[in-house]
Amino acid sequence: MSDPGTIARPYAKAAFDYAVSQQQLPQWESMLQFAALLVVDEQMQRLLNDPKYTDRQLVKLMLDIAGNRLDQHGKNFLNLLASYERLAYLPFIFQQYEILKDAHLKIEEAYVVSAYPLSEELASQLKQSLEKKYQCKIELNVMVDPSVIGGARIRIGDRVIDGTALSKLHLLQNHLNAKERICQSVQ
Repeated sequence: MSDPGTIARPYAKAAFDYAVSQQQLPQWESMLQFAALLVVDEQMQRLLNDPKYTDRQLVKLMLDIAGNRLDQHGKNFLNLLASYERLAYLPFIFQQYEILKDAHLKIEEAYVVSAYPLSEELASQLKQSLEKKYQCKIELNVMVDPSVIGGARIRIGDRVIDGTALSKLHLLQNHLNAKERICQSVQ
């Protein structure tokens, strides 16, 4: 079976390119998000997996539910997906669209794991520092994990800044273990 992201990518790119050309990034984001939420609905999932229903029937049902939440181009997009039996890929198309949109708008998501909740002031300072360092707009997602003991771990894309006390303890442990092995090999 093919990777859903690989299948979704060209559809997301087409929607994104059209949205950029029409200056409708937020509208397309909203339409794709709504359609993706429809597809992951438990009842819709049953229908998508039921061979009695064709994608044409399912898209008609989705369009009826959507009402005026989709413009004509959004409806055409869903019809296109139905004609290629790709309705089930809408959540992946939405994810890919979000990635393209964020890159276009120079937005990066930063995931911060902290032992304690960050105050609004500290979160704001952290966001400003990251925006300055990476020269882009940062969307901060803060999670609390007491197991990090203190400090914070920040992940932006494939970059990680690990300033947690737990990380420092692991480094110290590795350093002490290495010294112990060296001392044992010398004796």
